[in-house]
Amino acid sequence: MGTPRHVLLLLLLLLLLLLEPGAQLAAGLSSALGSSRHINTCSAAEERLCDFVCDCPEDCSDEEDCGYDSDPPFICDFEKDTCGWTDQNVHSYKWGRQRGYISGDSASDHTLGTDRGWFMAVGAVHDNILTTAVLVSPRMRQAAPACELRFWYQVWDSGRVGVDAGSLFATLRSSSREAVVWRGAGSSVRGWREASIFTGRVPEPFQIVFTSRRSLSYPGDIAIDDINFRNCALPQPVSACSDQFPCARGTCVETWQTCDGTDDCGDSSDEDADLCAQYRKCDFQNGTCDWTNRKWERTNQVSFSSSDLLSGPARDHTENTNAGYFLYIDNSNGATLLSPSIEPTSDTEPCFLVLYYHMFGPRAASLNIYHRTQDPAELIPAKSEQGERGDLWVREKVHFSVNTSFQIVIEGVLGGGRFGNIALDDLILSPGCRISNDSLSPDWELPTATPSRCNQGQFECRNGRCVDQNLVCDFRLDCSDQSDEMDCGNATFDVSDGGWRDHSVGRLEWRVRQSTSSSRGDHLSLARAHGQLLSKAKALSPVLGPSGPACSMQFRYLLYSNSTFTGGISVSSVDRALGTEVLLWRTHRTRDKWTSVTVSVGARPRGFQIEIAALVDNFVPRVQKVAVDDIAFLNCSPDLEPPTAADVSCNFEAGLCGWYQDQTDELEWIHDVGPGFDHTTGSGHFVFVDVSSPDLRGRSARLLSYPQRSSIETMCLSFWYHLFGPHTGTLSLKLRLGGGDEETVLWTRSGTQGNEWQRGLSPVPHQNRTFELVFEALRDGFDGDISLDDITLSSRPCPALQSCSFEASQCDFVSSGRGGWRKQSGWTGGIASGPKTDHTLETDRGFYMIVDTSHDVMSRGQSASLYSGLTSALRGPECVQFWYHMSGDKPGSLSVFVEASGGQRVEVFSESVTQGAAWRLGNANISASAEWKIIFQAVGAAGTSSHIAVDDITFQSGSCPRAGFCDFERGLCSWTNTQSRALDQLDWDWTSAGTSGKYPGPGLDHTLKTRTGHYVFLSSRSRAGPGQKAWLLSEHLPATQGSCLGLWYHLDSAIPIHMGELRVLLYSRFQSFQSWEVRGHTGNWAFVNITLKSSEEFQVVLEASTGESGAIALDDITYNAGVTCEGVQSDRPAPVAPSSDHYSGTVAVVFVVVLLLSTVAGVLLFLYRRRRGSLSWGPLSWGSLSWGSLSWGSLSWRSLFKGSSETGSEEPGFDNIEYSRSDEDRITVPSMSES
Repeated sequence: MGTPRHVLLLLLLLLLLLLEPGAQLAAGLSSALGSSRHINTCSAAEERLCDFVCDCPEDCSDEEDCGYDSDPPFICDFEKDTCGWTDQNVHSYKWGRQRGYISGDSASDHTLGTDRGWFMAVGAVHDNILTTAVLVSPRMRQAAPACELRFWYQVWDSGRVGVDAGSLFATLRSSSREAVVWRGAGSSVRGWREASIFTGRVPEPFQIVFTSRRSLSYPGDIAIDDINFRNCALPQPVSACSDQFPCARGTCVETWQTCDGTDDCGDSSDEDADLCAQYRKCDFQNGTCDWTNRKWERTNQVSFSSSDLLSGPARDHTENTNAGYFLYIDNSNGATLLSPSIEPTSDTEPCFLVLYYHMFGPRAASLNIYHRTQDPAELIPAKSEQGERGDLWVREKVHFSVNTSFQIVIEGVLGGGRFGNIALDDLILSPGCRISNDSLSPDWELPTATPSRCNQGQFECRNGRCVDQNLVCDFRLDCSDQSDEMDCGNATFDVSDGGWRDHSVGRLEWRVRQSTSSSRGDHLSLARAHGQLLSKAKALSPVLGPSGPACSMQFRYLLYSNSTFTGGISVSSVDRALGTEVLLWRTHRTRDKWTSVTVSVGARPRGFQIEIAALVDNFVPRVQKVAVDDIAFLNCSPDLEPPTAADVSCNFEAGLCGWYQDQTDELEWIHDVGPGFDHTTGSGHFVFVDVSSPDLRGRSARLLSYPQRSSIETMCLSFWYHLFGPHTGTLSLKLRLGGGDEETVLWTRSGTQGNEWQRGLSPVPHQNRTFELVFEALRDGFDGDISLDDITLSSRPCPALQSCSFEASQCDFVSSGRGGWRKQSGWTGGIASGPKTDHTLETDRGFYMIVDTSHDVMSRGQSASLYSGLTSALRGPECVQFWYHMSGDKPGSLSVFVEASGGQRVEVFSESVTQGAAWRLGNANISASAEWKIIFQAVGAAGTSSHIAVDDITFQSGSCPRAGFCDFERGLCSWTNTQSRALDQLDWDWTSAGTSGKYPGPGLDHTLKTRTGHYVFLSSRSRAGPGQKAWLLSEHLPATQGSCLGLWYHLDSAIPIHMGELRVLLYSRFQSFQSWEVRGHTGNWAFVNITLKSSEEFQVVLEASTGESGAIALDDITYNAGVTCEGVQSDRPAPVAPSSDHYSGTVAVVFVVVLLLSTVAGVLLFLYRRRRGSLSWGPLSWGSLSWGSLSWGSLSWRSLFKGSSETGSEEPGFDNIEYSRSDEDRITVPSMSES
């Protein structure tokens, strides 16, 4: 009797264990501040959890699930989980952890740079009203003043450049405060951008909240990745402080951090009232103190409109809340603030001003600090900050050494721009700034600049001429005295700084230093600064551009240390309006001498700036040296063209010829040896993009021609390309007209095309103005290579194309007839009943050709034809292969004809049976001794919401293969890789052993047993890691009681853990059933045959899963329909039921033919009896005229409808009526999958 009770108790215990996490989660969601789940193996006290300090020394588990992970500490890349971040929204617009896609578009994460990496993103917006999605961190504690939350984000809208500020912003929430701490750039950019949130000192528990507000009118992609908490921990207790200030809690801070208006100790002991009694501080909470205010507005964020996220600082510095006060300007040309009069300074007790400023948005032009004396004309500059610094408070310290009474003058100046402001807070005068009884002239005004004779938006040359402001620093001489290009980045720093400005906000900055033993003149040098943040030093050039393709920046640098060095120097191109930054060059290598370097800048539009950045941990000026000198921009005029500019034809043996790199992305074409062999000689050069490199983060690599002259005739661009790898990207050829940004796609290919060079051909339409050609390698795959070689531009038309996917154009196909064929995609729509996805890409963005066969467009019997261009005579038989889609009520019929130039038309394919809404394979053998064209003809049947569509038309030499058969010597035959990421992640590759490259496979194929024979394979040497699948699908096959699939396979998996696996699946109606599986290591080719059975139409799926090493290969696939692997005939060939439109006609024809055959049989019987001398009929029994003579075997549908063919001759095409195992007669069967 005790056992049931024990079982019941055990079940109750398990139930409690299961319910406990859910209860905690529910409690967390209902709490205002939320709660977090922690491992906390060392049982740290609650107040020590999530405080940015590892109190559990072995595993840092007290910092687990705190909005960041414990390994690595204080970083959340979302690869394992959400790190405790939770969505707190009741609407459908929610944050979620996802990968691969944002809003239905392919996307890579930032961590891995692939579609297998995870990130947080919001879903689609389904409401017309403004909808909010809220992502909340766990509760964190005790943020230090320098705490920085660095993260990567995407805000992208394909239809707009600018987006609403509410698309993404961040707030800091606690029990006593809630303030916006970060606002996005307000721009739409396709790609990851880096941003920082500076929390400021937060003593109480708090949360970070990411908010996105959008409606249907604001579509786009919003995502976040790689959140990194830096420098957030308070200083930890030590036994003694050396040359530092001892805090009350046993920690130490630098002496310069005392009495500066910031709690650096964490207990405010460095800001103690007694310690700082001699300092004069004004925090503006109750007024402007003894400072004289002229046009500054004293306000707080609460006073601004809650709907305007871009107005003013979202919090003050003093209290770090939205209720704290500060001084602010946003709608006047300028404002000044004057200190009280100050006595002459003393050498023994310095006078300095500590202040915090906020310069946010493009309107924030400059903040200038001067001092003035009794002389009204004397105004001496002390410090100037120019340009926006971001959404943060920046600490500055200005020293004054004046031998007479003076006043400090702070001036804020606004410029042009959509938004922006300047604010001041916490002005602190040191004890050495003693207030003077001398009064300076109270009616003094800041001198105004001499009015320009030029209009607003113009630049005044030194000779008085006015030019447009956008012509300044455009690398062209627009002023005759060259003054428009004088301060435009070229600098030796001896005479001029070239317009370079320090843009640092932390403890490091760039300064112009005088010559030393290591430099012959003045130079730009890294130095310590007075900021509180531990961020890199930045120097910005003036706004430049546009620049030409050959533009480069040359400079010298020094990176020296006589001790352990951690740091580096970098050069980037930044666009502050878009919030983008593209790395051009960087180094961490130290040298004890000046080194020259040339960095490619390339063609860039107006508005970019060059940023020189440096970051050194524990920088010691006397021990370490970081410097830059002799900056020069070379060949940057957009009008400059090299002698090779017209050389579009290029084999890349001697360089890029008339092509240049687009430098606006971090991804570039490499001029090297890529896959290991070029197309020109087999050992020469070409250009390639290795999309499998883990260092890549850019979205596309673009190779552009120099502008070409207008043409009066259509030209042809021929090139050789190589797309290979289990998850390679997309190669496209585009045309861009001179003076515009719009581009037209001329040609495109996606996914692996096999490990051989393939020829690409594209007509280049005649243009009436200059144009550029663009080869774009799109990184929408992350494992493989994309290569180009042997480009030729000729002035004659292209030969007939061997394939057409309709992604770029109609490939010279033209339409005629009722309704007409048209090119469309599921995204663009048009014919509403059309396929939702194409066959090429299997997405709603892919294109196909379609005709509406609905009765209101095309009456019964009316037709519409799609004609190819005229093609030269064939040397032998060819196979035309295409995919077609017939759906709706009575879609009609699709016929394919070959029409010779003399007008003779031969039907090679016909289909009129509705087989379900799916893409199906059609093929036919064709031959032509004269010029010919192919015609796709749709005939209406008075259907409803019906259509016929075609896609992926290809021509290949030789006869069409049998269904399911393939030796892979000429490609994949009728087998295909699926592009649907819902089904698999990788692609099978087609290769030979002699060209396997970086993805090794078997040393010999099975068919020819040579290194030149071909097979398909999946390598485990993949970025995706083990367990990733690749599907190879057959064409649709009919239901069977038993058909035999045979294949040769090769498994090479030396590591026993995570071995590769090979499976055979039957796939129908979006369901798959496993028929066979093998794993491990075969070492050689092995054979298997499998009897397949299915009660409905199906496709065979050959599924491979990657392991830790090795490869899985396939060769010589056979499929014997209706015969089991034991040789038993299982299926009786049966005719496909005719469509209802032709049923009565078919019955009539059958009846007539039966009568004719009966008559013939009677005549033969009469002649036979006459020959035997007997004309007596006698009784004619059913047995003497057996139905065997009228069996389906002797009375074939082919003989009834198409006539018989000679023995041994091959009839082109097939009639789609009877399923036969013969080569010349095949059927394409209905799909069960909806598209």
